Amino acid sequence: MKLVIADDEYPVRYAIKSMIVEMDAAWTVAGEATNGGELLRLLAEHRPNVAIVDVRMPEMSGLDAIREGRKASPLTKWIILSGYSDFRYAQEALKLGASEYMLKPVRSEELERALYATYKDGRDMLLLHNERFGSNLSALINGLLSVQAEERDGIFYTGRFRGAVFEPDRPAGGPDRAAAHGAFYRALTECVRAHAHCGVRLAVVPLPGGELAAVGAWEQAGGQEEGERQVADFFGAVLELAARASGAEEAVTVLTTGECRGFKELSARLARLQQLRDLRIFRGFGGTVDYAELNGLAEKRGLEPLGRQLAAALELLRDGRYLNAQNALGELEPSWAAWEREGGEAEKRSLLRYMRHVLPGLGLADGGETGGVPRALKAYGERALRERQSKEAERVDPVAQVLRYVEQHYAEEVGIGQIADLLNVSPSYLSTLFHKRTGVTFMKFLTRLRMGKAEELLLGTRLQVKQIAEAVGYFSTRHFTKLFTETYGKYPSDYRKPS
Repeated sequence: MKLVIADDEYPVRYAIKSMIVEMDAAWTVAGEATNGGELLRLLAEHRPNVAIVDVRMPEMSGLDAIREGRKASPLTKWIILSGYSDFRYAQEALKLGASEYMLKPVRSEELERALYATYKDGRDMLLLHNERFGSNLSALINGLLSVQAEERDGIFYTGRFRGAVFEPDRPAGGPDRAAAHGAFYRALTECVRAHAHCGVRLAVVPLPGGELAAVGAWEQAGGQEEGERQVADFFGAVLELAARASGAEEAVTVLTTGECRGFKELSARLARLQQLRDLRIFRGFGGTVDYAELNGLAEKRGLEPLGRQLAAALELLRDGRYLNAQNALGELEPSWAAWEREGGEAEKRSLLRYMRHVLPGLGLADGGETGGVPRALKAYGERALRERQSKEAERVDPVAQVLRYVEQHYAEEVGIGQIADLLNVSPSYLSTLFHKRTGVTFMKFLTRLRMGKAEELLLGTRLQVKQIAEAVGYFSTRHFTKLFTETYGKYPSDYRKPS
């Protein structure tokens, strides 16, 4: 947690710094200012959580500096210092949004109490801004809202973005992945909360295909380098989480976008990563693959369609759909033969390692030849099909299970990846099947269902709009209102009024 101190008296600044160093909380003094102009520069550069400001300073008073400083760092909280027991200063400071007003000389326990109260309030506001960013980002990525609806000077247009897509690969016959997926999602959301800072926005959102993505954004204006560093720290922690989640039972590959200018470039790169996701099997799954590397692999002749065909066949085998897998493997053989002649040794080693992970019983030797892989895959499928018990022959319709689950849990945090884990199938398979059968993506279906439930509550109850938003699964009334207006063409509050 960062703060800055602005006071023209060195002994005052020194005393406050000394008190802060002795406190248990992890406060960092990012800078000191002797006048209002210096304070404005510090605010633009560091976007601190809290600023401790003397009301009387040379060049520009503390109160005037706050008026200007709120533009450069809108989420900064203010503690006012004064050597004058004049209530007028306190009144003016409170009008400007100051959280605390203290008289000099400041005592250590008084400062600690003020910092705790101010930061708690500021932290809640910071997390609220982050949650709103995540809600809007998810709606934009899943096509529920248009970026044209966002403010032109807002972060979706003017900000810099970085993104990462998580591709988990579990072995056939391994344990149910639902618990691991839930634990990983919770770890990511805790990571977002832990790295939330002024001037940056962080979120974990589901993509249309069911994958999870982490996104960080920062402003291009003052403090850009600091924002970029904070987002880099967040992604460093995210990569550590993915590495810890990888092991014998599951390997998480992280596909990274690199730096993007605005949401449109981020969205295009996330879509491209999803399109090229299957190429990770030629690069080294379970680690990090960046956007440029995947595009480089896609430029190799025939590699992209081969990766798509092979990944689909492996997914069918892993999920126990052996008859479909045999057909897919038959279609694979011509392109496989061409790649076998032209493919690089590193690609072949990576592919064998991937196959041994997702199909432990395949029997491919480490460093072995790839020429016999199609035959080995067919034999694996035939053997598994013979071993399957008759009671497994009939499968419950997965789309019907999704519809039933969503009807019961629409008011909770729910995603296609989470349901896929419960059904023990891959998110991409379930997402594609759901779209094919229903004609809409999962997120659009969920949103329509929630909006329908909201309409019923608006017309059939006297609940407030905020209560209705929460009842159908939205923590943010503002975000709920956006979606409702997009669906029905009216604000929720106007929907009850007779036309």
